[in-house]
Amino acid sequence: MAIKVIFFMQLILVLIFGGISESIGLCLNNDPSNSKVSFSITFGSGSATYSGKTPASSNFTTNFQQAFGPTISSDMFGFVNEIPNENVFSHTGAFDHTSNDKSGYMFFAIVNNENLRFFNYKTGNLCIGVRYQFSAYLANIFQKAFISGFALYVQFEVRAATITGPLLAQNITQGIFTFDSMIWSKQGLSFVETNTSVVLLMISKVTTVGVGV
Repeated sequence: MAIKVIFFMQLILVLIFGGISESIGLCLNNDPSNSKVSFSITFGSGSATYSGKTPASSNFTTNFQQAFGPTISSDMFGFVNEIPNENVFSHTGAFDHTSNDKSGYMFFAIVNNENLRFFNYKTGNLCIGVRYQFSAYLANIFQKAFISGFALYVQFEVRAATITGPLLAQNITQGIFTFDSMIWSKQGLSFVETNTSVVLLMISKVTTVGVGV
């Protein structure tokens, strides 16, 4: 039976080189000593609740259909700068994880099926033998007072060159639970690079814990 869940994430995706929290090791001539270039993907900011930008603006693709205004239906998403008033159980009006930022856009999705790709992104110029981290800030928009014990899960994958290439690393997140206020958690995986180019994937995993159908 299908479970309709609302999932919300501030997708600040960062590849971290050598444990330096805001960096990705982009190698020059495969020289790790040059690997100190900051790299992140955000969705910009603006005054309108829904952004008109598309995933192509950030060079990634998704299996979810984009909405540019109310209402977001199953397996759809929108870039929003606050949680829209589309569900009485959600943290309506909450902002992204960045302190004192009320205009930054977030990836807001309604998830009804497993194994859909939130995020598919190819990056290159990586250093072989160097450890990287692929991570994102995630949150569950439901209020604990209304929906308790319900967790969401996201599968992070790193593959060589293409989405069907050899799997280099995989991790399913810890449960993203409901709270009295919207709580962000940074989750992801680390991997030792064996290819200079990889595909980064975030994939939906739906759970039935504590949820009615």
